[in-house]
Amino acid sequence: MATFTLVDKTSRPLKAFYAAPPQVDNWEEDILEGKPLMPGESVKVTIDDGRPDCKYDFKGTLGPAPDGSVGRGELIQSAVEVCDGGSYEYTE
Repeated sequence: MATFTLVDKTSRPLKAFYAAPPQVDNWEEDILEGKPLMPGESVKVTIDDGRPDCKYDFKGTLGPAPDGSVGRGELIQSAVEVCDGGSYEYTE
């Protein structure tokens, strides 16, 4: 089980957030459950999938920039360890 605090350290709202074990092609359900995380906000996340390690790939769907300079997009961060119960800062 992995429990951590997800912090949106981007300049855009984090519209959806997904986790999957490394090298798995299917993303699980949206961890944010349709509730966007605004820049600077945080939320407690628990992934209880019975895996023996705490390494995950993360995919975030970002909303557009407030000034319109950047549109909606996705960022994938691979092989992130989140075992320690600390914070994970999602960055652009």
